[in-house]
Amino acid sequence: MPPPPAPRLLPLLVLVLLHLPSSLSSRHHHRSTPSPSPAAAPASSGSAPLAVLLACNATRFQPACVSTLSGAAPDASASDLLGATLTALRARIPPAVSTAKSVLAASSNVNLSNAATNCLTFLSLSSRRLAPSPAPSLLSASTALLHLYDCWSAYKYVNFSRAISDAMAYLNDTIAVNSNYISMLAARQRYGDETSLWRPPQTERDGYWPPAAVASKEAERDVDALGVPRGLPANATVCAAGCDYRTVREAVAAAPDYGEGPFVVRVKEGVYRETVSVPWEKTNVVLVGDGMGRTVITGDLNADTPGVSTFNTATVGAYEPARSPRPLVRILSPCTA
Repeated sequence: MPPPPAPRLLPLLVLVLLHLPSSLSSRHHHRSTPSPSPAAAPASSGSAPLAVLLACNATRFQPACVSTLSGAAPDASASDLLGATLTALRARIPPAVSTAKSVLAASSNVNLSNAATNCLTFLSLSSRRLAPSPAPSLLSASTALLHLYDCWSAYKYVNFSRAISDAMAYLNDTIAVNSNYISMLAARQRYGDETSLWRPPQTERDGYWPPAAVASKEAERDVDALGVPRGLPANATVCAAGCDYRTVREAVAAAPDYGEGPFVVRVKEGVYRETVSVPWEKTNVVLVGDGMGRTVITGDLNADTPGVSTFNTATVGAYEPARSPRPLVRILSPCTA
């Protein structure tokens, strides 16, 4: 009778099955999965320095983390590793922009053109979020990841060619690098520079609640519930006749770029049939109306229209820099949008 086969097949099959969700997710939707145990070294560790292995234990996509930091010095500090990951992440944005421009230039399909155009917007926003020197905040880096996913999602609905499939795969890998950067940044904020203490990120589902932000008493003084100083005079007025502008869009365009103080747009009673998009550089814009049901801003775009996606249908939308704990574009309650 021949000897029984070595009992290695079942463990190998289990290992393959355990890795299937993450490998499939690299080409499809990103879904939340339990964080991997930090006890084991990343699967693709090879000869990676211990400093890299310890830092990558804090990440969800550990093989990608080790690959990103393959050139790190054996004695690299937490700051060095975060900096190297951020540099790699920033370097991945321009090729994605070039791809979107190529898709747009070659497109004869209105929906594909809209997806590429929106993707260029998302990539620009992501790049801006990652631009602060020396490094973006956890909030800014998290928002950058959201914009990258938005770009990936825009392509998802027009994924009818190899070019789009490849673009999505590239974005997926970029999202993994962005996710790892956020994880390491969160670990450093929670545990400090000692990477041996770093663990994957946790949420309230894991029983972890981050410390609540403490607002300054000085900052809270003389402001309303939305954080807008009381008694602000109008910098621009909008109405059908007799005001500075006839549309809200024109008034927003008149706001100074990167204004430090509030720019108050008083939108008088009326129905304004328009969509208002507040650009990134128009900061601290405040829209004030004459009352619920009296000042109304209404648009009629919907995602069933050719060349229009959900992203384009917002009646009032703003591309805000993540530089303040409060929103930099505010619509006070009297104004209905």
